[in-house]
Amino acid sequence: MMENPIIKSVFEKIEKQQEKGLEKYGTEVETDLYSLRGWLQHAQEEVIDLAVYIETAIQKIDEIEGRKEK
Repeated sequence: MMENPIIKSVFEKIEKQQEKGLEKYGTEVETDLYSLRGWLQHAQEEVIDLAVYIETAIQKIDEIEGRKEK
């Protein structure tokens, strides 16, 4: 069976993220760390951060390509 390098890279990043979380928080993710609302709010904050990162990347691409689109 051939390994997909993209999937392999994603798995490696997941492992690194878990290690980073263990170093920072000293524990793995547990369902009782937050209420359901807390988990949803945390996820929403992460999505907002993602939107900022994506917008930044788009603007950088536009700068490189010398265009401005919205």
